[in-house]
Amino acid sequence: MKLDWYGQYGLHYYYHAKWWCQVGVKFMVESARTTYYADTLHLIVKDRSTMTFFTLMPSVRFTYLNRPWVRLYSGVDVGCAYLLNDQNKTKSSSDEGKKDDNFSFAFNMTPIGVSVGKQFYGMFELNFGFDSFLKLGIGCRF
Repeated sequence: MKLDWYGQYGLHYYYHAKWWCQVGVKFMVESARTTYYADTLHLIVKDRSTMTFFTLMPSVRFTYLNRPWVRLYSGVDVGCAYLLNDQNKTKSSSDEGKKDDNFSFAFNMTPIGVSVGKQFYGMFELNFGFDSFLKLGIGCRF
């Protein structure tokens, strides 16, 4: 078995409604490909599956500490996810690929998040839900 994980990438936008409250939106993409190889009666079977999640969630963040260089926050996101599952089985040229696409409910909770910096910043988050469990990132404030 071979697993190729392409990572998770996201764009986040937030607007300061109050000094302690931000409202915004998150868009994330995460993709991975799994390839299985099996030898069945001297015929090599290759089973490849690519799964990609697209997530769009409105978001609310609550800031506990808002200093010029450091921000400490928590947040909640609720929206929808779209799973693109493309599975290609190759035994012979007559086999057809299978596509299974669907929408689902998506949520995320950030119990603790920290950003350090002014215009350009680094961030760390602990998440539960559709976002990465541990997130490290960089950002820019306009």
